[in-house]
Amino acid sequence: MQTQKSFSMSCVRDNAGKPENINVNVEVSVLFHVEYGKREFEADMDNFIKVHTGQMKSKDTPGETAKIPYNRDITKWVIGSKPKPDFNYFKKITSEFLLRMSEQLLKEDPYIIPYSEYCKELAVEINIVNGLLRDCAAQHDNEGSSPGKMVIEISGTLCSGRMVLPQYYLGKFDYSFLGLQIMKHEFRHQVEDMRKLYEREYRAEDKLEKWTDAKEKKGFRKGLLFLYTALADTFTEGIANFCSREYTQKLFINVGWMRDYAEELFKLATIEDKAEAREFLIQWLNVEKGPSTYYCGQMMCFFIGLAIAKKEKRYEQTIKIYPPGKEPLMALAGTNLNDAMNSNKAFNIDNIPVEIHKETVALLTEKIRDYRDFIKKYESSCKTLGIKEDNMILDWRTFQNIKKEAIKHYQEFVKDRDDKEKIILASMLR
Repeated sequence: MQTQKSFSMSCVRDNAGKPENINVNVEVSVLFHVEYGKREFEADMDNFIKVHTGQMKSKDTPGETAKIPYNRDITKWVIGSKPKPDFNYFKKITSEFLLRMSEQLLKEDPYIIPYSEYCKELAVEINIVNGLLRDCAAQHDNEGSSPGKMVIEISGTLCSGRMVLPQYYLGKFDYSFLGLQIMKHEFRHQVEDMRKLYEREYRAEDKLEKWTDAKEKKGFRKGLLFLYTALADTFTEGIANFCSREYTQKLFINVGWMRDYAEELFKLATIEDKAEAREFLIQWLNVEKGPSTYYCGQMMCFFIGLAIAKKEKRYEQTIKIYPPGKEPLMALAGTNLNDAMNSNKAFNIDNIPVEIHKETVALLTEKIRDYRDFIKKYESSCKTLGIKEDNMILDWRTFQNIKKEAIKHYQEFVKDRDDKEKIILASMLR
């Protein structure tokens, strides 16, 4: 059974602020952890059969097993036509397909190989883990990764339900979901991590937390500790989501979600209890749908790309807006997007062409250094598209207002303190 694969590829690295092409030797390894073994796979297999024979609904399966979707092509007759696959089959298919996916995705995105002056080799370690124990479907391991090593964790249940079992029964699986969305999303985090996009936010959060813990605790808005994290997540998770949807034909625009995002940030920033603020971030902002960092960050990237298409007068006639269940409403060249957002609660829109998508990714990777640049670029893109502030996800003025409201109490606290303490606090709240 092949669990390793080596190949060479061309990639782009940052050389004193300028992109430079280099050749990199890559070795990909798939590792199976004991926490997801034969017993766990067979339990998932039993649940999979129950879901597809009407004995159980997917939503009722435990924890991460809910990632096993119902596939109408897999009927009880299909399941009864052959014996259940064994654990060796699971390992064989998982290794084979993840190795193949990794090579394809790495070669398609030259920016995934990280920014490192001397990095000419990259080891990619894909760990198959128990998603129920780790509470994840897939994630990039920041602590285990380095410029020369990328560590990814993927739920064994996710691999079983989305790849191995459909392949066994139907001879095919949903590559667009597992490969282009899940894998590409997590691979992209290697770029953001090596660019140290979180470093400034974590440093500010740590300093602010230590400072507030040393002072009177009542009345402090601890939500401010998580505001910077939420904004950084909007940038990094948004780009990762955007990159994973390069070949998606249409995108769903929910105007209400986009309008509500700034309000959710305001709620977070003004929460006084730390545990409550952390839970708010996890439950309401760091999720795939709704006014969240994932969805709104992705859409900010999309509108930046849409502005590139409009500004350069390329592909405009091919990008159309579709109200749900209707014929195309208008093409981008003659579209007032702001009016479309005012008159439709939600609509679908053609994705930007692949060439514009790649150009947008390059701009986000090479030119945008943090969420502050990201917000400013998004706002200027909205102006190019004729989108007014009340339809923007987050403009610079609104961001400043959220921050000012969040730090009011801190400013009151240091009003009578010595100048040194004021300077320290001001630098942390910048």
